[in-house]
Amino acid sequence: MALAGPLLEPAHLCRLLPLLFQRQQTKWVLFGVIVLLTGDFAVWLLARIFPPLSLTQNSLVYETVSNFALLLIPLSISIAILRY
Repeated sequence: MALAGPLLEPAHLCRLLPLLFQRQQTKWVLFGVIVLLTGDFAVWLLARIFPPLSLTQNSLVYETVSNFALLLIPLSISIAILRY
């Protein structure tokens, strides 16, 4: 439950923000975080369902996907700032 607070705070702020551009910026940041967490969870789940995917040779694929997924957060923040 303690982890749910920081994840739900941007959604709560989205309702409270009075200006449209602030809502749009919050939605972009929230979109980046949700895509990151969903993608990382999907890769983790696939590795648990299919154990051959979790071999050391495939850890390079997992690390590469995870590192590219981490780029979504600064990318979504940049889009939010530059677009609105």
